[in-house]
Amino acid sequence: MSLGFTSAEQSVLLDYLSPLKVRVLPKPLRSRHYGVALAIAGSLLTKFLIAISTGLFVSQDEVFLRHSLSPTKAFSLPDDFNSSMVDIRPQINLNGFNGTREYPVGSTEQYAFQPFHLPYNVSLARPDYSATVDIFTSDLDCQTSNQSYFKSGYGEASVPGCEISWSSEGQQVMNGQHILMQNGTCAVRGVESASEDLQRFVICAMDAKMQEYNDGMPHGDFGSAGAGLMATILADPITCLICSPTYSIKVGKVTMMDRAIPGISIPTSATTRQIPGLTTWQMGMSFFHSLGVIDTRNYLGETVGDQELVWGNDVFESLRLDTNPAARDFMTLYDAATLFAASRKTFQRLSAQVALLNLMSSTNTTNVRVDYQTSEPRFCVASAIFYIMELFLCVLALFSLLIAVFLRKHGYGPNNPSTLQGVSATIDASPRLASILHGIGHSSLKDLSTRIVRAKFRLTGTRGRVKETNGIEMYSGHASQTPLSNHGPPATRVESISWIPFVMKPLGCVLLFLLPAALLTTIVALLARSDKFQGITDLPSDTTRVHYGWTLLPVSIFLGMLAFYGTLDTAIRTLQPFHNLRQGQTNQDSHTYTKDFGGMIPIQAFVYALQHGNLAMLAATLTTLCAPIFPIAINGLFSPGTATNDYHGVNTKLTGWFNITDQPLPSLSGWPGLNNSDSFMATRIMYSNASYPQWTHSELALAEIDLVNDVERDAILHNSTTVLSHPPSITVEVPALRATMNCTSRPYNTARQKPYRSLMVAPDFTLLEVNLTLPDICNQLSDRDLSPFTCSNDMMSTQWMYKPGIIGYWARSWAQLRTTMGIFGDIDAKGNPNNLTMLTCMPYVETVQVKARFDLPSFEPADSRVAEGESDTSPIEVIESTREFFNHDSFWTLFGDRKIGGTFDEALPSVNLTGHPSPLASSDGFFQALFQGRDAVTNPQSLLGSANSDKLIGAVEHLYRVIMAQGLHTAQGRRMPVSSVSDSSQPSLGLGTISNPNGKRLYQSHIATYILVSLLAMMLVCTVVVLMTFRPKGLVSMEPTSIAARMSLLIEHHATAGPRRP
Repeated sequence: MSLGFTSAEQSVLLDYLSPLKVRVLPKPLRSRHYGVALAIAGSLLTKFLIAISTGLFVSQDEVFLRHSLSPTKAFSLPDDFNSSMVDIRPQINLNGFNGTREYPVGSTEQYAFQPFHLPYNVSLARPDYSATVDIFTSDLDCQTSNQSYFKSGYGEASVPGCEISWSSEGQQVMNGQHILMQNGTCAVRGVESASEDLQRFVICAMDAKMQEYNDGMPHGDFGSAGAGLMATILADPITCLICSPTYSIKVGKVTMMDRAIPGISIPTSATTRQIPGLTTWQMGMSFFHSLGVIDTRNYLGETVGDQELVWGNDVFESLRLDTNPAARDFMTLYDAATLFAASRKTFQRLSAQVALLNLMSSTNTTNVRVDYQTSEPRFCVASAIFYIMELFLCVLALFSLLIAVFLRKHGYGPNNPSTLQGVSATIDASPRLASILHGIGHSSLKDLSTRIVRAKFRLTGTRGRVKETNGIEMYSGHASQTPLSNHGPPATRVESISWIPFVMKPLGCVLLFLLPAALLTTIVALLARSDKFQGITDLPSDTTRVHYGWTLLPVSIFLGMLAFYGTLDTAIRTLQPFHNLRQGQTNQDSHTYTKDFGGMIPIQAFVYALQHGNLAMLAATLTTLCAPIFPIAINGLFSPGTATNDYHGVNTKLTGWFNITDQPLPSLSGWPGLNNSDSFMATRIMYSNASYPQWTHSELALAEIDLVNDVERDAILHNSTTVLSHPPSITVEVPALRATMNCTSRPYNTARQKPYRSLMVAPDFTLLEVNLTLPDICNQLSDRDLSPFTCSNDMMSTQWMYKPGIIGYWARSWAQLRTTMGIFGDIDAKGNPNNLTMLTCMPYVETVQVKARFDLPSFEPADSRVAEGESDTSPIEVIESTREFFNHDSFWTLFGDRKIGGTFDEALPSVNLTGHPSPLASSDGFFQALFQGRDAVTNPQSLLGSANSDKLIGAVEHLYRVIMAQGLHTAQGRRMPVSSVSDSSQPSLGLGTISNPNGKRLYQSHIATYILVSLLAMMLVCTVVVLMTFRPKGLVSMEPTSIAARMSLLIEHHATAGPRRP
């Protein structure tokens, strides 16, 4: 209107306030009201920015390089170290590698290093982790002998500056091809020295042949190996190396991947050092003594560590074959380079195990830093949302600039049409328009439009400088074309019209209650579901694809509700001045006339309503003030997280079980372990911290199982992440075998010393003789069967090795009765027993059902590690009520029994734990492991005496079961494929439950829910307050959002309320 005459639709009837902004936006564009269009577009963009801002930050796993300190042992020389006392555990470790393809933690094929581990419950982004540690390295420096010779029991080898000769007495060489490793001293010009610098190893590959003589003269090689007096042994061909051992400690980087070691990096510039007190030759002799054969104990059970090289060094040769399978053709070893390569690698492999077991501190003495990459959830900026917001913010800034700078200001009048005061001044300055609008205030907006739609209007005064008596000038055009009249009001209507905003109509009121109530109920129900089911719903492993589903969608719904509540606030503030007029507030100087209620910002309106006790405006404005809190709370309402997804009723199948037939005892003359593929697994479990092989756990040998449906498995595991610490697992009842020692404590009659004299054993020594009344054994066995024990008149006489102190031994088994006997007690120097316990045992094997939890897809028993302070739970739990007899298998049917020093030494030999002397004075390998192996009893005194016999039997039972579990698992003919087991002997399997702890679930926040519930409840209360305190009916007859409507309504009020006050 400031630009000239304008149509009614573009001036006094123009309404940009009441329609929805999306609907009204095309109108200012068509009318070229670009300022209005920019303002509306900016408002819409602001709401859009609020909506998409909730998706700006996403939770996703990011990779970080982390560090932790791991306690570890240090390479050091124990105070009681003696290289000649190094036992056979190193070679047992290497034997175990043949079955598991894993070296003990802290060693590789070539090195030993300080072991380290990750913190508990770390989620790795990559499976490898590393640490810079001390690394033990060893090597052989060898020269090829110029002249190698062995004949008539004597051998010679020489290199420049060193000649070595030896005699084979006590270490005879038998017929055939052999590797012989011997220690010797260099003789320089025929003179030997005891200096360690002159000590060497001689390694020979030879073909030893028997050579007979026909001259009638004795030539025998000390009568060795059946060569006889008329024959000798001659080695031809023979190749020998003279070698010096070396070792060093260097600092390097070790990278581990689970138990595998993909790489060891030692810088070429790394400083080398040696273990204080350990010379190079002592290290070499430690290796040499670790080659000792199994028979390294004398009759008293003392470790002697002697080498038995009757067949050459069979241990060295077997290790050489494992090290270099390509050199299985013995003929290739006559080549010095091949012999050196195989010998060097064998030396390095075994020396690494020697260092790991004997040259490390017994406890953790230092810390090393472990580097690893972990996957951790982080809030990250979503790139797409960020760029969209950045673009829209730039657009908003441009809109503001265009509105503020580029749009020319027009000569708007000083009267603000948003206030009643401004409308009243306009009425006074526009008499013709006022006369036309007189009497229409009770009519509808349609009637008003009909009267003035053809007229044009402009502001009076010049453009840019309006006169004080500013008004609206109306131009009606040709008289015949306009219905306008300046002569009084039209006829009065019989019935007035009342205009009510939609939001306050019945349907609108229902929506005001229904929307927040429905949302409140929904989020409360979702929270209950989240708590009950560990999340609301499953998510894919890559949540970025569905992230906007729980951010943009909820905020859009809530913004829709808030927009509807915004119309309530707008309606209240639009009608507020007319409400005040109805209440009698007619003074033009009062706030009713001067306040622009619609132009107030929400906080101004709230303060005004608070000051004047206007409850309706207070409640309506409060809903608007709380609106910005909703997007913030909604942004934290939902979040992804890990959860354990359980899948019940999973079918499993049996793939391996055991032969139920009792196995006969092996021949006592058989080679030890002949019928067992890994007889020393129990030793590695006891002393080398070896893991239980698959399908065994502690006391149990488990049935082999698998999932029936591979497709089902793939579907279940499809959403698994690559978090190595938490693989999916299956819980299922599985049959298993468990051995039972079935021991009984027996009273004894007498116990005394008994001298022992023998032509085969010198010098004479004393045994402990214990006599018991055992008619059930004596009546069924002859003295031959009982040997070396005897029976007389139901009295059994037993003899035991002992030293003063606590002793523990097992006797041979009596196969006919499936019975064995053991002794445990404290013996004084005179052979008098203190708290002596005699046990007789009748072992058997039973089946049990176990509740097992296996990792998938490996079917290894689930990791039972727990965080510090939590209780440990075994992945295998026996259901005792399912025990049933299986067969009479026992240790003595699985292992050979040719030991006088202890029957269990075939599977569990006595060892020399450097730095850890045995708490027993004399024992076999079984009782040593009972107090020094895994799950050891820390105090032997706690098992002494008849009062503690049940504890002793329980401890013996547990260790026996561990040994037997490994025996049943590996013994030939015991475990077999299920196809070889008769249907009647096959146990049944139950349905399993697969748990995937790496599943992704959508969780709902309690705090955000409580905030939203409080806000929604407050909105409901505000709705009640507004509807109870504000009655819109009868206030106005039309929507007062245009100039003409406000003028007509105010004129109508003045006409009915009397003259206005000045």
